[in-house]
Amino acid sequence: MTTGLRATARALNIGHSYLSRLAVERKVPRNPDRSFDIEAVRAAIKAQTDPALIRPKKHATAGHQVVTQVTSDQPKPVTTPDDAREAVALIAAVLQSEGIVPDGPIDYPAARLAETILKARERDLRLAERRRKLVPLDAVRAHIAKSFINMRREIERMPDRHVAEMAAKLGCDQTALDQEIRRMIHATMTEMSAPAIRVRD
Repeated sequence: MTTGLRATARALNIGHSYLSRLAVERKVPRNPDRSFDIEAVRAAIKAQTDPALIRPKKHATAGHQVVTQVTSDQPKPVTTPDDAREAVALIAAVLQSEGIVPDGPIDYPAARLAETILKARERDLRLAERRRKLVPLDAVRAHIAKSFINMRREIERMPDRHVAEMAAKLGCDQTALDQEIRRMIHATMTEMSAPAIRVRD
């Protein structure tokens, strides 16, 4: 059965703008006259492997059932009286933890206040986690400076350990070789010690 865009969307219980996007992206077939074969479109949508492409229409039309997917990061839906009592008890507990005692039954403003409190706590936890991962800049600078000084000292001591052996192998004057190596080490380390200048964009 071939129908137009809106009729096909209603038959499949999806948004017409969503169906139009799928057609433009060639994820569902469309006839040359721009009509749709409902069963072909249904099969194409069903065959999609990307979960983001399989989304039901928010509001069901008469005679059609909408199946919604609840992901793990969504709150548990309240569908029974027990669920409702549990939700109300949670809201009351959040408010009481902040020293807030509702005057009467839990209403919508109280629920929004509890939600704001929980969001603030979550944000504070994320900030605390970031603080634990960050290292104070002064401590980093001191560590780098100490490491560089130690490395420089070790490099500057290299002639004392190796010049005699090198001079013997090369058959050259040990004093002249020692002076030349120290001169090159000093020039290199001085160049490496030059302050870094941050270039602004």
